[in-house]
Amino acid sequence: MQKRKIPHLIIFILVVLAFFIIPAPISLEYNAWIFLGLFIAVILAVILQVMPLGAICLIAIAIVALSGISTKDSDIRLNHIRSLENLVLKDNTKENINLSLETAIIKALNNAINDKNKINFNQDTKELINELSTIYTKERSKVMNDRLISSTKIEFLNELALQNHSQEEIDKIVYENISKLKSSTGIKDALSGFSNSLIWLIVVSVMVARGVIKTGLGARIAYYFIGIFGKKTIGIAYASAITETILAPVTPSNTARAGAIIILLYKLFHKPLNQALKN
Repeated sequence: MQKRKIPHLIIFILVVLAFFIIPAPISLEYNAWIFLGLFIAVILAVILQVMPLGAICLIAIAIVALSGISTKDSDIRLNHIRSLENLVLKDNTKENINLSLETAIIKALNNAINDKNKINFNQDTKELINELSTIYTKERSKVMNDRLISSTKIEFLNELALQNHSQEEIDKIVYENISKLKSSTGIKDALSGFSNSLIWLIVVSVMVARGVIKTGLGARIAYYFIGIFGKKTIGIAYASAITETILAPVTPSNTARAGAIIILLYKLFHKPLNQALKN
């Protein structure tokens, strides 16, 4: 790496570290906050040209695949709850667990809510939980409500699991299940872009464009284009607009059309037109 790019690399690292250090906003999941930091850092790395574009993309894909950073916190908490439920249900009935669990959730929500005046406690347990959840969501956010309910379930189920298992054993099982979830989700999300037909359309368009330029076909088309419309610059502008209008219905991607076809046409007749103006 060149010495002049070292400050750019330091900026890249500092941006990533900043998102790890700064707490996530209340209404945002932690994994989404970290993913945003990685996205901004990658965009900065591309703009500052810290490395070649291909290397930056491969590093970003590897980070997503290996770290499982794209796994939602809500999915991790749900996996944690299911792992504890599998341990607890071996020694307890599901009905007894659900009844005690609902009571714990009601208690946690009631303690977290500020305005308790309009709450009707003389109703069905599930209806009461829904009412408390609605009030708490209005006071804080849906993310905070889901986080509170999930953490209450995890704490309650963990206490039940401790009756027949050690904390080390519980942590090991939970960690293994969450690691499997992150691994599968990370690899799936990292490689999902390669299954997108739009991406391959853009790639093929760029490859065809490079072939047209390398073979000299582009120069021939450019001279023919200038010969018809190049008497005035406004003629070239109108011709470009008409070309894009004709291609729009048959090219499904605006990016592919503008980035690999229209821009290519501009590049093709740029040099010949400059040479003609000089002569």
